[in-house]
Amino acid sequence: MKNVKFKPKDKSDFHQVLRARVNDYFRSNRIPKYGNLSLQVKALIMFSLLWIPMIVLHVVPNIPWYGLIALGLLIGSGQSGIGLSVMHDALHAAFFKSKKWNDRLGTLSMIFVGGYASNWKMQHNQLHHSYTNVHGVDLDINPPSTLLRFSPYDPLKKVHKYQYLYAWFLYSLMSLFWCIKKDFKDLYLFRELGFYDGKGSQFKKEVITLIFHRVIYFGFWIGLPVLFTSYTIWQILLVFLFKHLFTGFALAVVFQPAHVSDGSSFEIVDDGEVKEDWAIHQLKTTVNFAMTNKIFTWYAGGLNFQIEHHLFPSVSHVHYPKLAEIVKRTADEFGIPYLSHPSFRSALIKHGISLYQLGRA
Repeated sequence: MKNVKFKPKDKSDFHQVLRARVNDYFRSNRIPKYGNLSLQVKALIMFSLLWIPMIVLHVVPNIPWYGLIALGLLIGSGQSGIGLSVMHDALHAAFFKSKKWNDRLGTLSMIFVGGYASNWKMQHNQLHHSYTNVHGVDLDINPPSTLLRFSPYDPLKKVHKYQYLYAWFLYSLMSLFWCIKKDFKDLYLFRELGFYDGKGSQFKKEVITLIFHRVIYFGFWIGLPVLFTSYTIWQILLVFLFKHLFTGFALAVVFQPAHVSDGSSFEIVDDGEVKEDWAIHQLKTTVNFAMTNKIFTWYAGGLNFQIEHHLFPSVSHVHYPKLAEIVKRTADEFGIPYLSHPSFRSALIKHGISLYQLGRA
């Protein structure tokens, strides 16, 4: 996997021209590529959505079951918002100028949303961003359940014929699966893939750190309410469940339509090489949507501008709408497709159509 390469940049020099134009945009406007005050304010809002309902749970007794579900959904909105807008920028080194503070914020965010920063950077930054939609390399199109098929190169099963119907329910479980099992499974997978070759002590440290982070996570969300509130363990688990149902669904419906959608391509490795220029590959495998919806863009952390994010992952999402104008103009000049859907609704419909098609061929 480490030896997979892309074809050398083609003669059009698309990537070189695009980078020069984007760098000139930041230089001429005298603005940094990392986050700004608006991003910091959004981070405070998202963490408030996470913690205030938790405080309510501790100070308000006798909340009925439907109120507990509402609290769980509210916490889930904050948890997914942190994942999309705060953690994502931080672990891409785009929230602050300082790498140290990006790492600290990214790790802290991951602890409270039930993920593990080290794993995420390997799967997302190294594999997904480098080899988007490349079969057998991009783990984002390798679903946690064989009930789902995201790549035309994966084995086709009879049950996949109905995935366009049941996938949405499975999406809502992904966050729960992630915090319970996925990170542990991925840690050992990354060792098998050679990320810890000759680094046995580092791997042991990662295992211990992951366990420690999970103790904090489950202790905060389940242990503390059980010990310091009048609610039963089952009532607390009800809040915990709906928190994850919201988070899993929200994250999936933002990320999945960006790569498994009408028009997005899938590639395979041929003799250790992907037969495409890296930057052009990103445009062919990635889809934008709802680019004019400012409210959705705000909550989704600009990840509806997925093309710009993949081309410039270390640039904060607050700049993506402006970069999109440059990327689209440059792509048009070089005759490269710039895939986008006009709305979130249309993106979901196109994703559903792709699931339908992948269930049949």
